[in-house]
Amino acid sequence: YLLGPLIYPSYVTQGAFGQLPGQRVLLTSPQFGLVAGINPVGAGQVLFVNLPLTYLKGRTDALMMHGFLHLFTREVINMPHLSAMPNGVAGMTLDWHLDAKEAQAPTNKLIKLNVFNDPKALFSIEMTAGPDAVVPKDALGWNLPANKTAQQFLQTFAKTGHAVGSHGGWIHDWYGSRVSETNRLGSTSGGCINSVIRVDNFEQCLVLNRQSVDGVLGRASASYSAPEGNNPLWAMDWLEQRGLVAAYFGGHTGLGGTRQYRDGQLLNPAIWVFPVTPMGYYATFEEFQDYGVPQADVKAWYRALVDFNIAQNTSRMVYAHPAGAALWSNVLLDLLSYAKAQAPRLSWYSTVRLARFMAQRLNVRWSQSRDETTGQTVFSVTHPTSLAEMTWRLPRSRYPLAPQVQSGSAVVDSSDARWWQVRATGGTQLVFAL
Repeated sequence: YLLGPLIYPSYVTQGAFGQLPGQRVLLTSPQFGLVAGINPVGAGQVLFVNLPLTYLKGRTDALMMHGFLHLFTREVINMPHLSAMPNGVAGMTLDWHLDAKEAQAPTNKLIKLNVFNDPKALFSIEMTAGPDAVVPKDALGWNLPANKTAQQFLQTFAKTGHAVGSHGGWIHDWYGSRVSETNRLGSTSGGCINSVIRVDNFEQCLVLNRQSVDGVLGRASASYSAPEGNNPLWAMDWLEQRGLVAAYFGGHTGLGGTRQYRDGQLLNPAIWVFPVTPMGYYATFEEFQDYGVPQADVKAWYRALVDFNIAQNTSRMVYAHPAGAALWSNVLLDLLSYAKAQAPRLSWYSTVRLARFMAQRLNVRWSQSRDETTGQTVFSVTHPTSLAEMTWRLPRSRYPLAPQVQSGSAVVDSSDARWWQVRATGGTQLVFAL
């Protein structure tokens, strides 16, 4: 995103591949040969992937690893799986970044266009709350503590059901371009000094911004986005300690919600990060406008992303600023209209909604065994508090007859042509068989 093509390391392979029956080329390098492919071996198949998948995941690029695991489990060996979506319903996340007061009039325009008024289209919305935006004392910021209009925006969004949170550290550009792992408590650039209050370090920038947002909401916020995508580890620790569960993320480009591994370590297990999905190099309306991307292409891409999420039973996050969205409101409204038309197969999810669901999903325990008497496969499931919204997707090609719920609370959904879906409605134990 904005930085050009990624370059991946792989070992050089030699010889022809893809010419024998059953061979399938998945990924190749024009200079260095096969990178990934499926090869028939005996009565089975081998998925060959010539990339350091787990190394990449541990360094904020998990798309390749999860993509190939997804391909292997669902396309090659046709496994049953527990959906990563609430009730098995695919989704989209739209994350709004309210960086500075210049967004006030565009936000008001979007409100009048009913962008934020649909209780079935709930978004994530984060604000940078200080009085300055680019540099200290420029007076271009929202100045949330004294801005009644901005306060009303956030209160109305929260009342509608949107997830409202903090967008970094008090001065958007200043914090985003200067914060680092080494200046948490001391900064040669002066922290976030401004005309309202002197802030000498970047931790105070986080504190002030979150206090301002939470003060307007009357409760602790649970979502966060970092200006410029700049997420120092100390800041993620600080946020996790204060109950944050969801964060916009600049790594793992194009992936769904995941957790942040840094240098191979899972350091903040309570936080789910939501990577940006860009359209090639660009991701926001302003970038599409500045770099001459045609509106028709953007409309088609948003629609294609909706279709992808439904087809793969997943969710991806896109983000926007009010100014660019208001200028291309026809493109935004087309996305919202197209997504609405896909219901009930697709839902809008805030990052907080998905993060809380995924945390619950981690506590599911399930196994499958064969009943030698009936020949059925029996699935046994437990959860310490509730199985509500957990959904198993079971390939019809492997199981031609509908699942039978033997105990517990669940419904069987047969609306998908490829998958049976067993959707738990509550309880802590479930048994079903196919």
